[in-house]
Amino acid sequence: MRAQTLVALLTAGIVLTGCQEPTPESRIQSANEALASGQYDEAVIELKNALQAAPDNLDVRFELAKVLYEQGDLPGAEKELRRVINAGRTDDAIQGMLGFALYYQAKFEDAMLLKGELGDNAAPSLRIVDYLAALKIDASPEKAYASLSGSLDGDEKQLLEALQQIKASEVEKPLQMLNSLNLADYYDVFINQTRAQLMARSGSLDEAIELMSSIAKTWPSVGLLAINYVEMLIADERFDDAEKVLTPWVSNDSRSPWFDLLMADLKAREGDFEAALIHAERAVQLGIETFNSYLLAGVAAVEQEKWEAAYSYLNKAHAQQPENRTASRLLARTQLQLGYFEEATELLERVEAKTTEDINFLLSASAYLDASGRPSEAKELLSSTLQETPQSQALLAQLSILQLATDDNKASESVAALSEFSPNSLGAVYLKIQNFLKQNKFEEAKAEAQRLASEDEVNSLLLQAVVEFYKGSNEQTLALTKQVFELDPANVAALRLAMQSEYRQADLFKAADYAEKIVDITESPRAIDNLVYLLDENSDLDSVSTLKTLASKKDNPTIYRLGVIKSYGIAGKYKEAVRVADEYPDARKILARVAWVNLLYSSGYIERVEEALSEWVREEPTNKDAFLASINYYFLRNESQKAMGVIRDAEATFPSEPQFKIAHFEALLRDGKLEQAKSKLNALQNLRLPEWHLSYYRGQLALMNGSLKQADEELSKAYATSGRFGVALVLAKVKSAKKEAIEGFNLLNESLENSDTDVEKRYHIVAEYALAHGYFQNAVSVYDALIEKWPGSAVAFNNRANAMLLSGDVDGAKASAEKAVNIEPNASHLDTLGWVLFKSEQYEAAVEKLEKAVAMGTPSEEAAAHLALAYQAVGQNGKAKALRQKHDSKTGRYDTLWSQVSNR
Repeated sequence: MRAQTLVALLTAGIVLTGCQEPTPESRIQSANEALASGQYDEAVIELKNALQAAPDNLDVRFELAKVLYEQGDLPGAEKELRRVINAGRTDDAIQGMLGFALYYQAKFEDAMLLKGELGDNAAPSLRIVDYLAALKIDASPEKAYASLSGSLDGDEKQLLEALQQIKASEVEKPLQMLNSLNLADYYDVFINQTRAQLMARSGSLDEAIELMSSIAKTWPSVGLLAINYVEMLIADERFDDAEKVLTPWVSNDSRSPWFDLLMADLKAREGDFEAALIHAERAVQLGIETFNSYLLAGVAAVEQEKWEAAYSYLNKAHAQQPENRTASRLLARTQLQLGYFEEATELLERVEAKTTEDINFLLSASAYLDASGRPSEAKELLSSTLQETPQSQALLAQLSILQLATDDNKASESVAALSEFSPNSLGAVYLKIQNFLKQNKFEEAKAEAQRLASEDEVNSLLLQAVVEFYKGSNEQTLALTKQVFELDPANVAALRLAMQSEYRQADLFKAADYAEKIVDITESPRAIDNLVYLLDENSDLDSVSTLKTLASKKDNPTIYRLGVIKSYGIAGKYKEAVRVADEYPDARKILARVAWVNLLYSSGYIERVEEALSEWVREEPTNKDAFLASINYYFLRNESQKAMGVIRDAEATFPSEPQFKIAHFEALLRDGKLEQAKSKLNALQNLRLPEWHLSYYRGQLALMNGSLKQADEELSKAYATSGRFGVALVLAKVKSAKKEAIEGFNLLNESLENSDTDVEKRYHIVAEYALAHGYFQNAVSVYDALIEKWPGSAVAFNNRANAMLLSGDVDGAKASAEKAVNIEPNASHLDTLGWVLFKSEQYEAAVEKLEKAVAMGTPSEEAAAHLALAYQAVGQNGKAKALRQKHDSKTGRYDTLWSQVSNR
């Protein structure tokens, strides 16, 4: 169905003389010859020249339109065809060609208007285009189809029938019908494009792409064809070819946004989510506000952890198709990341768990809720899902685990339900045993473990050992693990039980032997940690020497060298730890980055700390912890400008991450830029943070501004809602400034008592607050509570001694100081005991303890002042004077300290 040969429009018998101007018919003949030899541009010139000589010749104008149409110059063909129609000529071929020229320029409304203008004179071909255009823009296609019924015959009727079958998702039959049609040339592109689409749907993608390639080469500037061609290339994962076709289109400022959407899809499939988001957002901004465009933008944002952007797009996608599982899951994940737990829980409870993918997502969502401190929501999500999907063993297992972890009285019910589904599965048996152990039903737990013996002897013995361990029967635990080792010498779970049992029996040597075996099997940092701590606790062993010896004997010494580094760190020998890490870079590589930074900082290698932090950010540019560690380090050193530099980089990398916006606010606050901090606080209010967060930040800002009343009000609201210790600490500072320090102490003490988590450092902070405000007996009470929880804390006994001394309880102070020295006889603790003895007028004993403290190498100036006073008290004035002169020559602070100490 190539173009018909151009016909002579005037009589062929006219004789042309050599000196005549070329006539329209001679130019048509030249155009024919040019087309025959593939010289399209020359043919167009000849026809345009013919029109210039005879502008009213509609036949010539139509011939020009046909040439332009066949070569894909649809705007040019449209212009000429409209002139022909406006001159009153409305042949079927003219209407059909103009209709398809408009259709392939995406001028669907114009095609429908043209059909409306021609009314009853509209040709069948234009009516078909009218129907196709209505389908494209969803503009009452049924009405357009009704106008076609009964007005078509022959191959055009067959075409309409094929289109109806395609609309009904048929493939094979309409493809056969299209292959047999014999229609006018102007149908060619549409028929071949439709055939290619059907071929692709039938699985013949290579043939479809080959056909679309030939059409696209003929009409390279037609966007609809390029879109269809690229879709097929993407479906065939020919991404490079698809990008070559797309690139010129997306480089054009006047492009259709559909090209951006295709490029977004392509880039997402290639894993370039940054480019995918740029193109998806462009498509949305230019008007493609469809489910697919919003979903694609949301996916790209999620992959880059741009949670605020993801939240915006996925909300819109979900609003359009709330039943779509992908959109629902992604939106829920985004809500969880942003901390919108109530929204996420509500949405997740509506997600139907029909597939394994659905169930896995709900399991991960519940785990995230639990890890975020919301176990109740996690359990509620699982429970509500199980009402719809009661047969899911995975959901039941996770619910049982959460219930057991939170001492939920419904755990027995869930465990029983799980056991009904799979009574002999190891997981179900283990949870059943855990449930019995929670209730101290040891015999029932042991019987359940023994029930496995015939099917799984190793795990039966192992579970029996777990029961005995819970009972506190260390000998029985060890006997059972010994039986496990006979069957499975490398059973790590049994080795851990044996290690813990030996430790509970205070046999540190045997416990360390088991820990060493675990290290050899797992080669994990956690395993080496256990070994390091066991060796460190054993006073009969030098942990560093032992680990060095082990490293020299092992085939893979790296994990033991990591142990040496950690052992030095525990002992406070930070520079030695750094030296070993530098000597053995393989060991340093498996040391946690944050631990390496802490070692450098504790060693005083400030420049290296900054280098390590910069290296961490550089090598892991999408690791939020790297940025946070850098920010916290600079905050610790009060270098707010350097912190701000890292914060800005973090905000550029994670533009939707609230914690870096919060860090920005805190940096401004620390730097005293209160107006900027106020402006940033207004921006934080748009992040949908919990209200107590905002009250806390408003309180901090008010405190910095000196507005104590407002600070008190805001921080009190924040504390009442959150109950957090950090909030109570700032509020106590405000109370102190308002001369209400006792209220501040009571708040801090209340926060300690109500906390779900015991942290020793918090007790020290509260006691120090009490001491700073003269509440000495209150401080003693806090240290009493601390020692009850951590009876081995030498620091607590030492500090309690100082507090007792200040409160006037010299005898209590002496007993507490002696306890601190017995636990850890370091310089600080000996100094405290020596000073308590001095205050109780036991001067000789005081001198003995204080000399030991000062002799330890790096005594504090205060200890030296204490010793000088003790020397004076026993009449050794020369020693006192020498000590004063020695320290006074080093620092000007000594005289001040001497004055303070001697006046106590």
